[in-house]
Amino acid sequence: MKSFLYLSFIFLFFHLGKIHLTNQTKQEAQKSYNAKNYKNASNYIHILLDSLKLKNNQAELNLGHCYYLLKDTTQSKKYYTNSSTTTDPLLKSIAQQQLGILSYQAKDLEKALAYSKESLKINPANEQARYNYEVIKKILEKKQNDQQKNKDNNQSDKKNKNEEDKNQDSSSSKKDKKESDNSEKQKKEGEKKQDSSKDKNQNQTEEEKKDKQKEEKNTEAEKEASNQKKEKLRQELKKLQLSEEKANAVLEAMKNNEVQYLQQQQRKTKKNNRPNQSNW
Repeated sequence: MKSFLYLSFIFLFFHLGKIHLTNQTKQEAQKSYNAKNYKNASNYIHILLDSLKLKNNQAELNLGHCYYLLKDTTQSKKYYTNSSTTTDPLLKSIAQQQLGILSYQAKDLEKALAYSKESLKINPANEQARYNYEVIKKILEKKQNDQQKNKDNNQSDKKNKNEEDKNQDSSSSKKDKKESDNSEKQKKEGEKKQDSSKDKNQNQTEEEKKDKQKEEKNTEAEKEASNQKKEKLRQELKKLQLSEEKANAVLEAMKNNEVQYLQQQQRKTKKNNRPNQSNW
């Protein structure tokens, strides 16, 4: 009986000592936190949770606050997540609120909005969560509107570019067709001009050939007439019984006159065959 009482006394002594140590550690953690010495505060809370085996969601939430203020996002997220499993709606709402802030800082707006919405759902009186939710919602809506606007602008720019390319291709095609038509037209005009010049030269050559043949024919006819005339004259001179010397002299004189006459006729013919000249 005495040994039982002794053991009970020892257990009570250690239990009271643990309670006293726990309370003292809590006080030191609170003092350090209020003094903004978050490193010491986190050490005291770790003693409570790890050494004294305190099961306390409020302590885990506070430890999350310490690491958040120390900018240790990994540890703060760990303890906010642990404290969000509590059945206390106030603590749970704050834990969700803080997880939303961490997500916002990580630029994950969709997740930040979801945490803030869950925080309000758990505790509609959480004004900080409500403010965060409204701000994040507006930022997200603006971002989505900007993305849609940029998408529309890109589509519009792409459409305009396609129209410009289409118009440019059409203009280039028209220009090429016009140049091709002009080239073909010039080619045809050149060929037509060449054919006309060829026909003209051919006609001129044929005309000159005809004139030459006509001239030769006239010359032959005149020679023939001259010979006939000479023969007739020779017969007449023979009847007059002129000496051969005088008869030859008369014939020579007539021959010279005929030569002069033929030369004059040739000059007239050449003059008439010349192309028309301008009168000055």
